[in-house]
Amino acid sequence: MSAINLCVVRNLQNSPMNGKFLHIALLTFILIESCTSTDKPFIISSHDRTKELNRSHNFFYSRFNIIISPSGILFFHNRDSLLNCCDTGEDYNFPDYVGLKPEDLIVYKDTNLSKLVDSISKLPTDDNHSLQIASFSDSLNSKPFFNILKLLKQKNVENYDVRLVTEEEREVVNAKINDVPYDFYRINWKSRFSNTVFPPPFKSSAK
Repeated sequence: MSAINLCVVRNLQNSPMNGKFLHIALLTFILIESCTSTDKPFIISSHDRTKELNRSHNFFYSRFNIIISPSGILFFHNRDSLLNCCDTGEDYNFPDYVGLKPEDLIVYKDTNLSKLVDSISKLPTDDNHSLQIASFSDSLNSKPFFNILKLLKQKNVENYDVRLVTEEEREVVNAKINDVPYDFYRINWKSRFSNTVFPPPFKSSAK
């Protein structure tokens, strides 16, 4: 913990707050501190991984997808895009609909991450085996994210992307976190899918 943050904690401890409120304030501060990295923030829009990996286009999904939630929880899913395994003739500017569901999301811990990166390091460096790291915001400053980058560097894994979550991932993660039912056909989708979804989603304000 930095000297500045230690000073903040001491000021909280010396403040004339109610004991219960002080306890909650300290726990909240420690939680935020533990999830925030001291590394320089990673700005997704400033890193063109497609160009860095010398690809002709971007892939949104692979066999290995990690989503970093706003609170720092890591979710893993293996819903791959059809664009990766066959030439669908569709538009690579939009993600495929992959049929992701809340039950497909697995909460990942550091031990899981280490095993995952180790397994990826032993696979051919093709698009199916790239690690997709998805964030809810353009700026990443969480310890879990930099832990992933550290593991990738240790295993000499360059075949990874860092991108914003797709709308499908966002909706599914929100349903998972809030423990609410998820129904693809009751969402008013704002963006389009590259592939054909049948039957197509209808426009609705209900969620």
